[in-house]
Amino acid sequence: MIPALQADPDCARPGAVSSSGSTGAPAGNPEAAPSRTLRAERVAFEDVDPATWDGLVRLNPYATPFSRWAFHRAWWDAYGENAVPDTLRIVDAAAGTAAP
Repeated sequence: MIPALQADPDCARPGAVSSSGSTGAPAGNPEAAPSRTLRAERVAFEDVDPATWDGLVRLNPYATPFSRWAFHRAWWDAYGENAVPDTLRIVDAAAGTAAP
C-alpha cells in the first residue's frame, strides 16, 4: 500500500504541536523517553553490513528500490572513482555502536 499525502503525518520536531494538533513526541509520557547522544561517523561503503542496511530500508515506509544496498553497491562500482566517499553511519556515542 502506498501512503497518500493526506494520510502522512506532519513532520515536526519532537514535542512540537503539528497542524493536526498531534505532537511529535513518543506515545505515552514524553518525559519518560530515553535520551542518548548520537554522532555521525564517516565509513567506507565496504564496511557497511548489507543485511543491516536492507533491514533499515525495510523499516522506512518511503524507501524505494534505489534505497537498497545492492543499488548503492552498483552505483559505487560504476561511479566510485569520481565520487567523494561520504558514507555516514549514525552511532550511539556512549556505546560506540550503530544506532537502530
